[in-house]
Amino acid sequence: MKLSEKYRPKFLSEVCGQPEVRKLQGFVRNPYPSCWLLESGPGTGKTSCAYALAADLGCTDDWSGLHTVVASRFGVDEASKMFFQTLPLRPMQGRGWKVLVIEELEYLSPSCVNVLKVALEHQLPAKTVVVATSNDTTKLPVALYERFTVLYFNSGPEFAEASQDTLLEIWAEESGNAPLPACWSSWGWYGNDSFSFRRALDEMQQELLAVGPVVMA
Repeated sequence: MKLSEKYRPKFLSEVCGQPEVRKLQGFVRNPYPSCWLLESGPGTGKTSCAYALAADLGCTDDWSGLHTVVASRFGVDEASKMFFQTLPLRPMQGRGWKVLVIEELEYLSPSCVNVLKVALEHQLPAKTVVVATSNDTTKLPVALYERFTVLYFNSGPEFAEASQDTLLEIWAEESGNAPLPACWSSWGWYGNDSFSFRRALDEMQQELLAVGPVVMA
């Protein structure tokens, strides 16, 4: 198993380095039908946070109200069925909430964008939350973008600094407290000022292969 999957946060309380998560934690304490858009570069925890939000609302699979789609593969018929047939139904398990996670919202087809705009113009079904992620919201039509409450996830030095303690804890656990390699502070960086926690874990895993066998749970 990849370390990025093994250490994916299961609940919002486990998400590190993103102050905007506090807004979602406050929302979970008093939830209401709403649309959220998590914006930032890759590897900053947007998708993990979307699933953690769903889990905090009791939605962990289809039976308990979790629905997931990748925008580039979200067709018009599927979108119409989701918003006008599936989401109005109460899930068979869970606490009655439904969460629709749309990954990479900027890749919706124009025809699907129109379906979403119509669906989101009206009141969402009871106990329904839509959580979308995007690496580049400049590609989204303004009329769709404005239907979401947007949270921007940090991908710079502040996020990297806030992630260091977690990285050190994971290294100690996976390596058996082996000495840190000299290059560890460069893990996760790409470009001049962007940090990816997922990339940092992938690079750590490569280093662990040189130290000894990685725990492959």
